[in-house]
This record gives sequence, C-alpha cells and structure tokens, in this order.
Amino acid sequence: MVELLGPLIDDQGAIATAISAPLQRAGVELRPGALDQVAGMSPVHALKTLIEGHGRFELLEELEDLTLAAEQGIAAWASSGRLRSPEGALDGWRHLAASGATLAVLSSIPGDLAQRAAERLGIVVHENEWLVAADELGTPRPDRLGERFEGAGSVALVGSIGAALAVAATGCRAIIAVGRSPGAAMLADVTVPALEGPGSPLWQELMARAAESGGDSAA
Repeated sequence: MVELLGPLIDDQGAIATAISAPLQRAGVELRPGALDQVAGMSPVHALKTLIEGHGRFELLEELEDLTLAAEQGIAAWASSGRLRSPEGALDGWRHLAASGATLAVLSSIPGDLAQRAAERLGIVVHENEWLVAADELGTPRPDRLGERFEGAGSVALVGSIGAALAVAATGCRAIIAVGRSPGAAMLADVTVPALEGPGSPLWQELMARAAESGGDSAA
C-alpha cells in the first residue's frame, strides 16, 4: 500500500491550508504543530479533531459547512493548484507497478480529487488500486484497510501519522515511512528518503523484506 500524499505527491502544504482556512475564518487560532497531528486524516475528521482539541465545541454544529469549505479548497488545488512529484517518485511507482505486487494507493481526500491530482502528474493508478478512506470516522480505518489487503503479508509505504497509525493496527508486515514526517517515522520499521526505483534505499528494503518472507511480496 502506498499513500498518495507524501510518497507520490507533494501538495506543498495545500491540504493543510484548505483545512485550516475555514477554522481560521471561524476564529480558531491553531496551536503550533496541530495540523501535523491530523495529517493523513480525512478533511471532516481532521476538522472535528482540531475543533475538539481547541475547545471550540460550538463549531461542531457547523462541521458540515466547514468540511464543504475545506473540500472546495482541496478541489481547487487538485484542479489547478501547485503540486509536484517528489524526486524519484514516478520512477519508483512505475517499478512497483511492474513488479507484480498487488498494489493499493491510499487517499485521505475524496477519490475524484485524488484521481485529478494524480492525473496531472502522470501517476497512473488503476481503478481497482484506489483505496479511498474519507469519512467522519477518520482516515484511514484499520477495518477498511483489512478489507483490501492481508495485513500480515503486506508492506505499507506511508507519509503521514494518520496512515501509519491505521496500518500499524492491521498487523502490517512492514511499515516504511517515506519522507520526513516525524509522526510516520515514529511508527515505522524503517524510514527512507523517497519512493525511488531499483538501487535506492527503498528498493533495497523491499527486496530484503521479500527475502525474509520467502519471496512473497505485497504492497
């Protein structure tokens, strides 16, 4: 399993801005690091967590409107906002796709927006490979992930604390943090700088994991 935002797409802070903007307009002064703690969560769950964490419980009555505003910001970014693919990510994804492993791409934002952003960068994800978990219960959920892959035989490449927490709860065979998220790294078995092709630290780690499991690999 590969998380879309982080390992494959660098949104350059756009998702965090889209989530924080409606809260700031409502007068919520976010504490330093608060947005990092909800990274990888669905917009509605991130907003709910931030509202409760800052003691602004009256805003829960406006959660639907706040979520709509956040998703409008995400939609604008997905269509025409700044985004880039981290160095080596496209090459790494192509090699994973050609490896024969069963793949799933996890998105914390609505599926149509995730696809739009991926298409802009030329990231080819087949319809059956998308794993979208964007609801009020959080993103992602271990039970939902378990419906798509066998935790004990799977490798997860994550870039956020939200994804790392969920895959850890599935009993995933290996969690590899891709990038510089301290939250993801805290829960990972190993951290690599980027999603890259053969010869990279990530690929060496994947080959080592496959060897340990007798050659059976899954992502």
